[in-house]
Amino acid sequence: MATSPYRQGFSLVELLMTLLLTSTGLLGLAALQGKAIRHTLMATQHQSAILLAQDLLEQLRADAANAPAYHFERLPASDVALDDCQASGSPLTIAQRIACWALDVENKLAAARALEHEFHLCHSSQSGLCNGGSSLELQLAWQPAGNGCALPGEQPTATCRYRLRTEP
Repeated sequence: MATSPYRQGFSLVELLMTLLLTSTGLLGLAALQGKAIRHTLMATQHQSAILLAQDLLEQLRADAANAPAYHFERLPASDVALDDCQASGSPLTIAQRIACWALDVENKLAAARALEHEFHLCHSSQSGLCNGGSSLELQLAWQPAGNGCALPGEQPTATCRYRLRTEP
């Protein structure tokens, strides 16, 4: 029986090395996928906070004559039914509009009700201080998914906060 000078196929060592390199690459991709999902969820929650803040400030600007009625030092009670908020019948009172907004907050931001003391809408002279200054400040808070809330280069915290300051 003559042996061919040309080798055909792969050796077991070559197959094992290929399997090792491929599995290492796939494990890296799986880790990146998990991080991507967490970051997407955090970005979604942050975007929801921005939209909720803008929504409330638009309501306040549309009803500027009653602006003091919108002020709060904790997340307002959401003692309305979702159907009442979505009904297109009679106009809602200020208290009902704020309660509908609070219900929206509870539905879109994780653990918002547990962090109700972190919310405020007030006049402020400096960030985080409700002291009757000229700026209007709105702060929302939620518990983030994953390893906490942080901007690049910062230590993660257990609570995310979005603070918007504007001139009335």
